[in-house]
Amino acid sequence: MNRYYFDASALVKRYAKESGTPEVIRLLQQATNAYTASVAYAEVIMSLRRKQEGKLQAIQFTNLVHDLDVDWQELDRVELTQSVLYLVTSLTT
Repeated sequence: MNRYYFDASALVKRYAKESGTPEVIRLLQQATNAYTASVAYAEVIMSLRRKQEGKLQAIQFTNLVHDLDVDWQELDRVELTQSVLYLVTSLTT
C-alpha cells in the first residue's frame, strides 16, 4: 500500500513542468492514497496564477485549473486543525 502526502509545491509540479515533475507524476500514479491539505487547492491555484503572469497564457491556466479540479476529486484531503498541527509537531520532535 503506497500512501503519499503532497504539499502544494509538489502538486504544482503535476501541472507545471519543473524540476521534480516526473517524480511527482510517478508517485501520484503509484499512490494507493494521495493526501494533501485542503488549503493546498488555493495554494496551487495561486502558484499557477503567478506562473501565468510569467509565461502561461490564459487558456493554459484555465486548462491547468480544470485538470486540478478533476484531480482534486481523487485526492484525500486533510483539514489542518489544531490537533493535526500538534500531532505533526510531536512527530518531528
